[in-house]
Amino acid sequence: HGIPTAKISIPFSVDTVMVHHELHFQQIADVLEIDIEEIKTLNPQYKRLVIPAYSEPYPLRLKNKDIIKYLEYKDVYWR
Repeated sequence: HGIPTAKISIPFSVDTVMVHHELHFQQIADVLEIDIEEIKTLNPQYKRLVIPAYSEPYPLRLKNKDIIKYLEYKDVYWR
């Protein structure tokens, strides 16, 4: 069909955390001080750059070091 393969470079040291409320990628990028493009690459299922966890939890994939930071800040920034 002539569809070229995508070159994706996802780091090996990634993990997933469950998000229990609506959260925008820019909020995550600002608080964790990471590039929003990295969040978009690791979470391509969210087309509108928002995790729509209104009534049920949704997964968020980040690098391991950022997961630790997310968990440290979650009660302060994301309630």
